[in-house]
Amino acid sequence: MINFTEKSPVDTIGFNITPLVDVIFILLIFFILTANVSRGIVLDLPVANTAETLPSEHWEIVITKNDELLFNSLKIEREQLEGLLLAAKKQDQNQPLVILKAHQAASVNAFVSVMDSVRKTNFDNLVIATDIKRDEP
Repeated sequence: MINFTEKSPVDTIGFNITPLVDVIFILLIFFILTANVSRGIVLDLPVANTAETLPSEHWEIVITKNDELLFNSLKIEREQLEGLLLAAKKQDQNQPLVILKAHQAASVNAFVSVMDSVRKTNFDNLVIATDIKRDEP
């Protein structure tokens, strides 16, 4: 004989965690992708016997091995450098240190161009970054 009475659905206690797991995976992917982008630029700086550490307050100009310019980690064109230095100088009257970091493979032309731009804007605190020479065993 067939029983035609309706069975009551079983009430489940709790909640569905599938959307929570999806959100966690999306956040994990986001943090992994942004962590790879924010590593910075790797430079092979020239080596010097008299290299020393410098104070933390400074402006940084980087010349990459492809002669690209970065001012405080922002990519700029060579023509923009003088304007940025003048604007930064107006903003901060203390004139913090300007550190020039040039990759070993960067061209001398790019290096001299940046030095010339810094000197045109009357910055006296220009330092050329180098690595400390280590004694080879």
